[in-house]
Amino acid sequence: MIQNAYKIFLNKKAIFILFLFYVLFILYFTVFMRPVVFQVPQIELFWSYKEWLAGDWNLGKEILGNIGMFIPFGFLLTACLTSQKKKFSKVFVAGILFSCLIEILQLEFWRGLYEYDDIFNNSLGAVAGFFLYHFLQKI
Repeated sequence: MIQNAYKIFLNKKAIFILFLFYVLFILYFTVFMRPVVFQVPQIELFWSYKEWLAGDWNLGKEILGNIGMFIPFGFLLTACLTSQKKKFSKVFVAGILFSCLIEILQLEFWRGLYEYDDIFNNSLGAVAGFFLYHFLQKI
């Protein structure tokens, strides 16, 4: 039974479908599930880190949550890619673009706070997922 689950996990089509469901899940929870509230965009880079270091632990949790939320994105996307060539740059750019999409949708529909820190944190999470995938491949 474990071998069958492993074969399914290695199936690129199944991984791609899982990746698509994950992307839709993230869009739902980061944009469409939120209430409509306009917030002034936060365009100062690393403002949340400054606040976290000043003692705002809730922002620290949010930063770690944004990073953690994109680890599966990087992991699954890395698993979907068939070519080893430039895999890191593809995952990194895809993480940035998907994060930008989320932030733009939040700004456009007034659902969440548009901020550069989220783009940075999400991209960092995608990169962490990339490295996690390769780490587990070596084990």
